[in-house]
Amino acid sequence: MAFDCFVLANSLMEMKPLITGAKINKISQIDRHTLIIRYHNAHNNGKLLLCAHPQNGRLHLTESNFNNPQQPPLFCMVARKWLESSTLINVLQTPYERVAELQFRCRNDLGDSIICRLIIEIMGKHSNIILVNNGGIIIDGIHHYNSNLSRYREVLPGIPYIPPPPQQKTFPSLSEEQLAEVLLTDDNIALDQSVAAILPKHIAGISPLLAQNIVIESGLKPEINLNQLGQYEISRIAKCLQNLAHRYDTNDFSPTILYHEDMPIDFAAFPLVFWCSRNQKQADSINAAIDEHYSVLEHQQLFAKEKRELNKYLQKHISRLQKKIAAKEAELAASEAGDDYQKYGDLLAANLYYLRKGINQVELDDLFAPGKSLIIPLDPSLSPQENIKRYYYRCGKCKKANTIIKQQLDEDNQILSYLLSIAQSIEDSSSIEELAPIEDEMNALFNIRNKAIKPKQNNSQPLPPRQYLSQDGFAILIGRNNKQNDRLTLKQAAGSDIWLHAQKIPGSHVIIKSEGREVPITTIWQAASYAAWFSKAQSGNNVPVDYTLAAQVKKPNGAKPGMVIYFQQKTLYVEPVDPQTINETP
Repeated sequence: MAFDCFVLANSLMEMKPLITGAKINKISQIDRHTLIIRYHNAHNNGKLLLCAHPQNGRLHLTESNFNNPQQPPLFCMVARKWLESSTLINVLQTPYERVAELQFRCRNDLGDSIICRLIIEIMGKHSNIILVNNGGIIIDGIHHYNSNLSRYREVLPGIPYIPPPPQQKTFPSLSEEQLAEVLLTDDNIALDQSVAAILPKHIAGISPLLAQNIVIESGLKPEINLNQLGQYEISRIAKCLQNLAHRYDTNDFSPTILYHEDMPIDFAAFPLVFWCSRNQKQADSINAAIDEHYSVLEHQQLFAKEKRELNKYLQKHISRLQKKIAAKEAELAASEAGDDYQKYGDLLAANLYYLRKGINQVELDDLFAPGKSLIIPLDPSLSPQENIKRYYYRCGKCKKANTIIKQQLDEDNQILSYLLSIAQSIEDSSSIEELAPIEDEMNALFNIRNKAIKPKQNNSQPLPPRQYLSQDGFAILIGRNNKQNDRLTLKQAAGSDIWLHAQKIPGSHVIIKSEGREVPITTIWQAASYAAWFSKAQSGNNVPVDYTLAAQVKKPNGAKPGMVIYFQQKTLYVEPVDPQTINETP
């Protein structure tokens, strides 16, 4: 659910007794949108998070830990100057708006006590955090807007603060007659529009999800539109809106959090009928619910962003290498003409007495194909002997180039295979902790970054291989990246363990731990289906997977991480299977 005015009111209600009168210890700006205010009072120490992100804008207490940039941004330094060591004296909300004001008692440059306001406006892409002095003048804003970006107001230091433009919406505490007038007398509203789509446009504080909940809670069909509304339907909707207004005015909130497979995916200031068939639970507090939800969401967003960036950079190098290989293959094809040059030289030498200087070409019987003739181009400025020498020189040059190009192609194809294996590791990763060693590997290969992804502090140790249990009770280990593949295959695996890998396809190394027992074919089939899943052929059918004893797997000298050779292998053709659909051991 969007961070709506009801969630904001619930959050402010909870935090007001905790932070009113608190002393501000430190202010940090962890990114271009987010400010962290650390405070203490007689009751507790805590952190207040203000975020003006276009999608994740919010204001709440937090217990999460954050990494601060080495150099604080300008807005952070301004906020520190004015607000550190100040006292937070009040918290206010603009009625039915996602605008909150934190009031601080601080001192100006002359040491006089003044009131400064820190205003957070949660308005999508126009979200902002603005510091205003006691005269209503903007000291600074976390985002600046000039007249080119906004015709209504500017957000720049030194100019008067103007609140966001009013939305011209009606408060939810309206009567049936007023609701009917709002919904039915506007000529700009089409009668075939759904009520759930219209309510957010005309009623203050109503988000699209809350509008759907109001319609359902009123006992109406979710898709009901305006031309289906009668007095009964309008009275039901008005009653729900009045109930919302009453809960807002009396701070009657019951914070709720929605889970999907133990992951928090949404929250609300009160239980929603819209979620009645889903796993919604009462939260200890709305601040805790918001903090839990966004800590997971932002971790996922950061993972998606880093994964996208790594993939983009890697694909650029893969594309460049593929073009290089294509060009070398064309050169290789051209170098194959060396045999023709050898043939031309031999024919010219055998028919030297027919040749003379100054002719452009000569037609000779082909000694290598009896009954056929061959036209051989000649340089008229050269003697016959010089033309023969010229063709033998070209032959030698082509053969030498052919050897060099084949060697270069072999090296380039090995690098391409390695890059594709990295790409597959990125594709198979499911958390930012898995991306960290992959980025380290890319740093070593390309030297492209000066900082690696920082995993969470409590997960600083390298992740172990993926581990599953076969239906016969054997442990199946799967590498997460190339370096872990090497470690798993060459160090952790015993010689009697079974090693599996998709045949000639980038993918993870898979080990079946035999523990001295004979591994049944059913476990090998199961592990092979996992090896196919964690490979580039994940969406394929009848994927060839090689398997052999781990003792038969060797790493050539100088080979890239994850690159091995193996012997005495057998091949199974399997359908890829996601092991998460079976089971996973911790």
